Amino acid sequence: MLLLRWYLAVAALAAVAYYAAPEGLVRDAVYAVCGLLGVVGIAWGVLRHRPQERAAWWLLAAGQLLFTAADTVFAYYDHVLHTSPFPSAADVLYLLAYPVLALSLWRLVRLAPSGLDRAGLLDSAVLTVALTLVSWVALAHPLLASDEPLVSRLVSAAYPLADILLLALLVLLVMAPGARTASFRLLCASTVLLLVADTLYAALTATGDFTDGDVTSGAWIASYALAGAAALHPSVRELSSRSARGADGAIAAGGTGSPLTRRRLALLAGAVALAPLTMAVEHLLGLPLDVWALVLSSLVLFGLVVARLATVVRQVERSSRQRDALRGDLAHAAAHDR
Repeated sequence: MLLLRWYLAVAALAAVAYYAAPEGLVRDAVYAVCGLLGVVGIAWGVLRHRPQERAAWWLLAAGQLLFTAADTVFAYYDHVLHTSPFPSAADVLYLLAYPVLALSLWRLVRLAPSGLDRAGLLDSAVLTVALTLVSWVALAHPLLASDEPLVSRLVSAAYPLADILLLALLVLLVMAPGARTASFRLLCASTVLLLVADTLYAALTATGDFTDGDVTSGAWIASYALAGAAALHPSVRELSSRSARGADGAIAAGGTGSPLTRRRLALLAGAVALAPLTMAVEHLLGLPLDVWALVLSSLVLFGLVVARLATVVRQVERSSRQRDALRGDLAHAAAHDR
């Protein structure tokens, strides 16, 4: 834990140095150092704690390294060549990083002894579809419908679609059975910050309000730092171990799955409400309705909710059969004890 504290202290100092540095090449150099600290933290954590699933963490380090390399190339274009081509080599590196990070999360998701149960998969699908609709309406579709050249539009739209991929895997990771260790929470926080920063950047860039050194850059720096902290925390062994992930009782594949708790129900209700809320917002703002996106997502969500309710019915039926069997056993035992 001492190593983790020192790492967080150095990462915090690097973040302060970034905001204190003058705009330009110096600030971008400090930003690259912040990214490299995350890579070093992940690598150091893997070598020190030797988790069972090392490949996931090496992939995470590779993804972070690709981001840092892309940041460096972008800074070179901006401050050395004094140009801002789009798309550029930086975009190639950025977009390569997302599938690498996605594969890292997937390897952690599949550590659950029997994978996700049916209910967990359905809950994950509902959340992912609902948030995908919002991302499509707010970011991807407007970018594809712009007057930019086709290649530029495709590259621009690829970023929110890549975020959707990471979001889907993050939801799967959260829904998967397993202990919620400190390493787990740090990794989830890192991924959430990455997605939030990407979304803010896309929104601010579209309006021309993005500037280096704003809160978006801080969110990216924090994301890098927390990824390193997740690997350096001793509980990374539990997060990366198949036996430990199943310690709280995974449900066998094909089972009806997780109970529909009040928290899950509220989360799913909010997710399902996103489709009509999105339509209402578009209408109130006078924006053209994404009719087919709204119709398709609503139909998919309807089907997923019906399937989720079916799992609840099966759970109730199974519990009822178990109670009836228990009553029969007790009655049989009482009759033979006389």
